[in-house]
Amino acid sequence: GVQTCALPIYGSGNLYIADSGNNRIRYVPLAPAATATPTTLALGQWALGTTGTSQPVTLSSTGGEDLSLTGITFSGTNMGDFSQTNTCPSAPPALISPDDKCTINVSLTPSVYGPETATLNIADNGTGGSQTVTLTGSGPNFSISASPNTISVAPGGAGTSIISLTPQAKFQGTVAVNCTGAPLNSMCTLTPPSVYVPGGAAGTTTLSIVTNSSVQPGTYTLTVTGVFAPLSNSTTITLMVQ
Repeated sequence: GVQTCALPIYGSGNLYIADSGNNRIRYVPLAPAATATPTTLALGQWALGTTGTSQPVTLSSTGGEDLSLTGITFSGTNMGDFSQTNTCPSAPPALISPDDKCTINVSLTPSVYGPETATLNIADNGTGGSQTVTLTGSGPNFSISASPNTISVAPGGAGTSIISLTPQAKFQGTVAVNCTGAPLNSMCTLTPPSVYVPGGAAGTTTLSIVTNSSVQPGTYTLTVTGVFAPLSNSTTITLMVQ
């Protein structure tokens, strides 16, 4: 037969049994415990004021006693833009039986441009404390690209590239653009220097690089940056002087 010897119950409220016959330590969860999955949640990119598609978090009671749920809240930089509905017990006592689970559906409604973050906090009496889920998402933004993204000129020559600013999630606004990285004795300009992006289509500006005959041959990287506070996005162009 199996020979066993019961060890004391640890401070966590769980029981460990030494099974000498099988050379094993048996773990018996007596205390309430909880697991939230996943621990990170990406909620996508959405227009201002638009509630995005919800994503589920599963709260599982993994201990040996009923789990007591005491609250579901948000904290962090953009906590006011995140919301939830759930299938968890609500009336006191809000108990989840061992091996049972419930679902918390989390949504983002952006009120700001660009990336948003927060933390979902699930307060319970589980061993180890409450559960947390890291939340990410985004409001409207824009991307920036160059065509062509390689310009070849001789010393004293000039070249151009079309810079496109494309809205994401109905981004709308005037973006200031600038160019850095031009070699000595050359000039990089953008016409116009500000681009209105209407929300449903890309806005464009033209980059011009003008060199004089004293520019050293070589390969240079031009960086074009679009700024709409707090957003700042960049693209690069390879300039070959030869």
